[in-house]
Amino acid sequence: MDADKARILLNDYYDGNTSADDECRLAEFFATGDVPDDMAADRKLFMCMHSENQEVPDGLEQRLSAAIDRMAVKETAARTVMPHWLRWGSIAASVAIAFAVGYSMLGTRGETVPTPMDTCRSPEEAYAYAQSALVKVSECLNKGSEEVAVVGQTVQKIQTTIDRHITLN
Repeated sequence: MDADKARILLNDYYDGNTSADDECRLAEFFATGDVPDDMAADRKLFMCMHSENQEVPDGLEQRLSAAIDRMAVKETAARTVMPHWLRWGSIAASVAIAFAVGYSMLGTRGETVPTPMDTCRSPEEAYAYAQSALVKVSECLNKGSEEVAVVGQTVQKIQTTIDRHITLN
């Protein structure tokens, strides 16, 4: 196998897209010794990973298990620690919610909801209040319309000035 095909196959190997046959072909390529200098580090890495005499250090499994257990204890402790104010605050909020629900369900039994009272003594008085309210609303709308017209004129002047400067440049 030439070096270019080996590079392509090696990229596939690093991406995890090679089969056992592809890895055997790479092993044969690296074992030949005719490896370009730019692939020397890849050769060393590949040969270390595929050598038959890989040794696992003594006690590695126990050390890894102990490290995992320590991390699990720290993670559990971090999740279960709750500040006192948060604990008491959540209890107080629960009590307040329970009180509000209970009052809303039990507090209005047997009581009738008061009917609203009229604020005007006659329909003519109510008509006069409604008419004055509508006049005030109309005045405010007219004032707002006038201000919108002024803003529209100002925007038109600005647009004309900008258009003039653009055509000059």
